[in-house]
Amino acid sequence: MRRWTACALVALPFSLLLSAGGCSSSSDPPIESLCGWLADANNCYRNFFKDIAPRTCGSVGRGTAPKGSFLTRDKLDVCVLDGGGQVLFDPPATIDQFPLQAVKFKIVSADGNACGSGSYQSSYGFAIGVTPVVAADGGELPAGVSRPIAGGNYSQVKMPDADLIDSTCPTGEAHRFNLVEAAKCASYAGVMPHAEVESNAGGIDPIAGYVRFRAYFPPTEGALANAAPTVVEYFDCAVPPAPKPCVDGVQDGTETDVDCGGTCEARCGTDQKCLRNEDCQSGSCQFQAGLKKCVKVEAGAGGAGGAG
Repeated sequence: MRRWTACALVALPFSLLLSAGGCSSSSDPPIESLCGWLADANNCYRNFFKDIAPRTCGSVGRGTAPKGSFLTRDKLDVCVLDGGGQVLFDPPATIDQFPLQAVKFKIVSADGNACGSGSYQSSYGFAIGVTPVVAADGGELPAGVSRPIAGGNYSQVKMPDADLIDSTCPTGEAHRFNLVEAAKCASYAGVMPHAEVESNAGGIDPIAGYVRFRAYFPPTEGALANAAPTVVEYFDCAVPPAPKPCVDGVQDGTETDVDCGGTCEARCGTDQKCLRNEDCQSGSCQFQAGLKKCVKVEAGAGGAGGAG
């Protein structure tokens, strides 16, 4: 297959780009046969997966992703994995971005070393990077690794407002395809490189949200026609739920002041706003400079008054 120099998304892990810039039309590569590439048992995407299969940085199988939790709801930048390690998001996601349209992440193992990285822009616009693993000077491989892993990066860019995709393999081998052609070879739909992000912002405690990422790879052995893809899930990170009203640090709902009064269990203290006597710890809600506030009741003052 012919080769060309990619204009985007060829980088080291964690510097993977999320979008393709404009390439000069004068140097655009030829459009190759997508069906022929998918049918090729030695296409570079399949070979990439063969290389990283012993260390995918995720778990094989739908619903098997390493689980973890973000440290905070306000800034979704670090997900701590239950089994050790972290997923670092750069830039951090924020609740107002949900459902997420794009993510970029780095996976750090429990020993503090980078396992790999990835990015997602769309189903056909994504990148996966896995850090190579080689034997130490003594010839021993890290625990859980049975052979050296070449690692590297695979990236795929879908051109804006077009059905063209550009793929680049760890060797630098690059191709341009037209997605429209995929309809001509439906038997290879399962091994078409693609990825998914699922996200939900969650709700009020105890309803947590989540961010999940998975990629689909060709099987490492056997025929590719009508083959089921190998699904690798990289993480399932829980988003902390929003605190319940009356404990969220803001005045909302029926509260007459921050987290007190109204239907909250907590009553408001002296000088906090109120509407009725029942809103106040003192049992007295009165006008102070034209505003209703809880006032302190002196011993022997004869009870509360001023607000019905």
